[in-house]
Amino acid sequence: MSQLNPPKVCVTGAAGFVGQALVKALTSRHFPVLAITHSPCNTPPLDHTGAEWLPLGDLANFDDHSVLSGVDCIIHLAGAAHMGSRQGARARLNRANAVATEALARAATKANVRRFITLSSIGVLGNSSRSTPLTEHSPTRPHNDYCYSKLAAENALLEICASHGMESVIIRAPLIYGPNCKGSFATLIKILNTGLPLPLGSVNNRRSMLGVDNLIDLLIRCIDHPNAGNQLFVACDGEAVS
Repeated sequence: MSQLNPPKVCVTGAAGFVGQALVKALTSRHFPVLAITHSPCNTPPLDHTGAEWLPLGDLANFDDHSVLSGVDCIIHLAGAAHMGSRQGARARLNRANAVATEALARAATKANVRRFITLSSIGVLGNSSRSTPLTEHSPTRPHNDYCYSKLAAENALLEICASHGMESVIIRAPLIYGPNCKGSFATLIKILNTGLPLPLGSVNNRRSMLGVDNLIDLLIRCIDHPNAGNQLFVACDGEAVS
């Protein structure tokens, strides 16, 4: 990559936990950034990072490839997480994760986007590896509707890229943590802040996690590293914890 003329990057889910940190990191490195959010209320002030912020609503309906004019690489972070057993959860997850990824990828091919990076989930490989660590070569074993939808998103992207010559990068991540994170990790932090003793050190359930800064470094490296094109990565920190 030329530091004098870095490629234009489109980030979806730009108002989210990972998205905001990624946009900030990209603009600090002088990447031109198109930051896509779901709605105007998710859009930070225009001077927040120097990126171009654009609310696009439901990406499953996205078909205006002109929006992506000049974009060299898409980093697709947008999607829906676990919805439990709520009625219609399977269909909503599939729409937000698989259908939206397919629609965005098809538009990207029309806009001549060179590389499409998507953030997937380690859950497509199952909820336990037993005694064998999960790797890029592990068989897929999605165990819930969310993981099935992420695997469907991966497959849709691979099919579109193979037929149109666009490069794909799939990153399967475990739980992502860092400042202002949400979900189960945020709940654990709240419990820790109560000062109550937690017997987690004695629990034999080693899990890999991924710090948001480490993930961002990987995403930025994958933008134009020649060896990242059409690759699948299982990413985590160097140490598994209970």
